[in-house]
Formats: sequence, structure tokens, C-alpha cells
Amino acid sequence: MFITIGMAMITWNVITMPVIEVPQISLEEQRKYAGRHAAIVEGRIVSSGDTAREAFQKAKELFPEKKTDEIGLLYIPREEMMIL
Repeated sequence: MFITIGMAMITWNVITMPVIEVPQISLEEQRKYAGRHAAIVEGRIVSSGDTAREAFQKAKELFPEKKTDEIGLLYIPREEMMIL
């Protein structure tokens, strides 16, 4: 993207990121996965772990055909960490 202001030309590099929809997580799932990292495939939680890496690796084992960018990661905070 180029913008000209007076005699100066300003250049910006525009990076586009894929849009990932965050699934609706039920209260039951929030309680089940509280304090854990969850891996999401096709809008549902498919694995969890103490770290994002662990959750991702479990999901990749379950869905080896999925590309890296098709597996979402989400940290689900403990109830006491939530600010309402």
C-alpha cells in the first residue's frame, strides 16, 4: 500500500491473517477445560493439554490430514481468572 503525502511517499506492508472463528464453548466445557489449552478442529474442542504445544500435538495425532492452520488453539481460563 502506498500513500503520498505532499512530496513524501509512505509505504506500509499489509499482512493479512486468516480469520478464525472462536467456537461457542458451553459452561460444561468451560468447567471441564478450565486452566487448560484446547485444540479446536471444525468448531469443536478435540483435545486439551497443559500447554498449547501439547494440545496441538494431540489434535495433530487425531487429525493428521489437517493443515497446521486448520487447528485452532484456545486457552480456557480458570473461573477465578475471568473478569466479568
